[in-house]
Amino acid sequence: MKAKVERDLLLKALAHVSNVADKQSVPNILGNVLLTLDAKGFLRLCATDGEVELHETINVPIAEPGETSVPAQILHQIVDKLPSGAEIELGAPDEGAAGDGDDAKDAKDEDKSSEDGDGAVLQLRCGRAKFLLQSLPGDEFPFLSGKEDGSTHAVRLPGKALRRLLLKTRSAISDAGPRYYLQGVYLHRVEEEGQAFLRAVATDGHRLARAQAEHPDLPPDLPAAIVPRKAVHEALRLLDENSEAEVALQFAENKISFAFPNQLLTSKLIDGQFPDYDRVIPKDNDKQVRMAVKDFSRKIASVSAISTEAARAVRLKLDKDLLLLESMRSETGSARDELAVQYDSDQMEIGFNANYLRDIAEQIDGESVTMDIKDSNSPAVLRDADDAHTLYILMPMRV
Repeated sequence: MKAKVERDLLLKALAHVSNVADKQSVPNILGNVLLTLDAKGFLRLCATDGEVELHETINVPIAEPGETSVPAQILHQIVDKLPSGAEIELGAPDEGAAGDGDDAKDAKDEDKSSEDGDGAVLQLRCGRAKFLLQSLPGDEFPFLSGKEDGSTHAVRLPGKALRRLLLKTRSAISDAGPRYYLQGVYLHRVEEEGQAFLRAVATDGHRLARAQAEHPDLPPDLPAAIVPRKAVHEALRLLDENSEAEVALQFAENKISFAFPNQLLTSKLIDGQFPDYDRVIPKDNDKQVRMAVKDFSRKIASVSAISTEAARAVRLKLDKDLLLLESMRSETGSARDELAVQYDSDQMEIGFNANYLRDIAEQIDGESVTMDIKDSNSPAVLRDADDAHTLYILMPMRV
């Protein structure tokens, strides 16, 4: 393989695929990036950790097609340190690259080995700088995509809509624990009043996030999918750069793919049954408070700063058009603040994890957030006052 590629173009692609490569597997092939140059001048980069796989394609002036794989993190670090706008040459090592005498012979052997296609060494040149990277043959690369997955369903939707679904639900994904089926975002089709929606749900047992986007062309038999945390985060990275593009979702029995203009992200799905989340959404919360979301988030942050615990607790005391926020910790002190709100029900107080409240507030796009509550022991329902398609459930805590 021989090719010339502009440094910034290669760096951008490596930044994407190196996130997917298994950082614990170096020097094993799961820590490698596969480089494939075809006869049309397309350089394809691919990395996988065995669970998530990313392909990215860039155009390069072609010299000689070929394929090899090298450590993703090392290649990324090298290219990152090279000057912006520089031209990089990729290919077999120069004859005598390792030095003189026996070393020179070794280099020739490596050169021949590379030419024979087993990918022993890849050389990278930029100006007077030269790097030799140990490599592995491309035919040993453990592809995740391309295997038989059974029948599939394709769904196309704007990148902006998909980004919104994942962004508004990712904070509620469970970190760990025995309930592995909660460690992802649940994508599935629902119908409301004759309209079809693609819905995303995530929960960790303490909070739940639900968002949906109308999609009239969703197949009625679209299979549900629990997309794991890493795939969600990698999809969001790509969506940040492709929000104006259309994305194709390919659903299969045990995989899902996100097809962008120049990237293909494939992930195994979590094999499990997502819980019946509708049962935990309160239907009889009869008290509602409405408040400016930016002021609410700011005051939550300042009041909860008194606590050094990971789960910072804050007590909310509600009275006529007034919210009193309190936090107390015997070792550090106490804090309180007030916020003018819209509230005309009975006095009550309820405690929450302050970090969870702030996570929800950060996902509110409008100016106001509403909170529907019943009593101090029942879960609250929070909504963006300007978004009927998103809601959050938050369990109270003792304060």
